[in-house]
Amino acid sequence: MSKWNLYEAEELKDFAHSPYALKNTDPEAVLEMRQREFEKADNIYNEVLNIKNNLTPKPIEERFNKEYLNALNEKKELISSVNYLGAASEILSADIAKTKKRQEDITL
Repeated sequence: MSKWNLYEAEELKDFAHSPYALKNTDPEAVLEMRQREFEKADNIYNEVLNIKNNLTPKPIEERFNKEYLNALNEKKELISSVNYLGAASEILSADIAKTKKRQEDITL
């Protein structure tokens, strides 16, 4: 028998004859210790998971402020409208110029 086995056997004998539980042998103490270890490991896991989630790139819609995205979309629509009106103005100016030229040709 090794010294360690002899030591454990003596501790068990002392525990059996003693009204007090030996350190780390009481089932309730072991359960509490393991619950604390589990909670600590769970907290560490959740922290690492939060870090991972923060490092994962998110779609642009989630990263920007909703009001800012709405303003960008509105600006895009306004620029599109201005471009449309500019093109219509050019076409109208060309039609007016053609009409004036025809009118001059008719009056001559």
